[in-house]
Amino acid sequence: MTNAGWRLYREKLVFLREKLGITQQDAAEKCQRSVRHIQRLERGHTLHPQRDTMKKLCQMVRLTD
Repeated sequence: MTNAGWRLYREKLVFLREKLGITQQDAAEKCQRSVRHIQRLERGHTLHPQRDTMKKLCQMVRLTD
């Protein structure tokens, strides 16, 4: 995924997470990661997130089953 594509994907995840009222703490617990890890993902400081983490985030905001 290009940097621009990843940026749009991150922005969509953050938008949906916030729209659903899910906190970064909730997301961290769901993904079994630290809040700091979720913050770094959302800010783009992690360029190659783990597939499992992304799958759980997408499920959380209902992008996938």
